[in-house]
Amino acid sequence: MTSCLRIFLFTVLVLPFFHLKAQDKSLIVKGVSKDEVFSKLKFYAIENDCFIQKLNRKEGMAQWQFFKEWKEFIFTKEERYTINLFISPLNEKDSKIDLQIKQDPIHVSKDVYIDWKILKEGELYTDFIISLNQFFEQKK
Repeated sequence: MTSCLRIFLFTVLVLPFFHLKAQDKSLIVKGVSKDEVFSKLKFYAIENDCFIQKLNRKEGMAQWQFFKEWKEFIFTKEERYTINLFISPLNEKDSKIDLQIKQDPIHVSKDVYIDWKILKEGELYTDFIISLNQFFEQKK
């Protein structure tokens, strides 16, 4: 099975039964307070080789950088991304994580670089939501 098909099947068949619910670029974390989510996200970043740039518990914001490897024909391409995570309480027991992902600029030459816009949707959001979901399920 292709990886896209596996992700689709996982998202449709399994994800609805977890306590985390994916909604576009957001996660609803059931039964976990904002402070607990924030603390667990630090461990997620460390375990998944994300470089932590900013952590602000009071504002409920974290910013990480991570690398994603892509295969193109016979070449492997590595791109760096920055992800913003905004953690907010829904009530005493439930929290929401809003995600924002942007590909970091690529320097083509000394004076030229390509700057990318924030990703509106796509595989990175889906992969990240699934990965976070699995992480929170293991940490219960």
